[in-house]
Amino acid sequence: MPRDERPNRLVTRDIAIGTGTQAGVGDVLEVNYVGALLSDGTEFDASWNRSQTFFVPIGMGAVIPGWDQGIVGMREGGRRVLITPPDLAYGSSGAGSSIPPDATLVFVVDLVAVLDLQPPAIPEPTEVGALLEVEDLVAGTGDPVESGDTVTVHYLGTLTDGTVFDASWRRGMPFTTTIGVGMVIPGWDQGIVGMREGGRRLLKIPSDLAYGERGSGAAIPPDTPLLFVVDLIRIQS
Repeated sequence: MPRDERPNRLVTRDIAIGTGTQAGVGDVLEVNYVGALLSDGTEFDASWNRSQTFFVPIGMGAVIPGWDQGIVGMREGGRRVLITPPDLAYGSSGAGSSIPPDATLVFVVDLVAVLDLQPPAIPEPTEVGALLEVEDLVAGTGDPVESGDTVTVHYLGTLTDGTVFDASWRRGMPFTTTIGVGMVIPGWDQGIVGMREGGRRLLKIPSDLAYGERGSGAAIPPDTPLLFVVDLIRIQS
């Protein structure tokens, strides 16, 4: 399409037809993508540049409407071009300095996987000892997580009485972090090492490896041990 011909509706074109599971509304997808301005081809974002896939629930308003509409129906292994008019992208506001107002955007999206995950049960009330304890509920496959790896996980966090204080499942969006560098609590830095993709692990974390005497907001009082059920979706690096 000539760059001076801006469509007034979403245009999609499949470059490669996938053969795996089809993406539907509400699915959590793993994708790679590159985004550029239609006007001059300037690239403004690309998961490839970060060497990390991107996880997103589709059709739920977590991304621009052009993605919510344009990715549905893709199959794993497919590659699709989305030519997205401003009203299905960032409209008259634009986005930062890289996407001007009323910009038509072009995305090339690779559908890596449609995730097939079920939330875990809330752990039974339990006591937590003075040391970190881990229990593999499901053994994963592949290489184990090492300190310094960037990982994508789903998680459920509770107090020892079963009260849920946080859960990526409730947001519908997996969580990506780097392990062993202090980006998360020490119980995670230590307890996720050794997990393998597809694994599910229960972490029983004493308070000194969680939020200690400070606690965290109203949900986690001071000196509170925590339980986490962590599903390792992907080791990114």
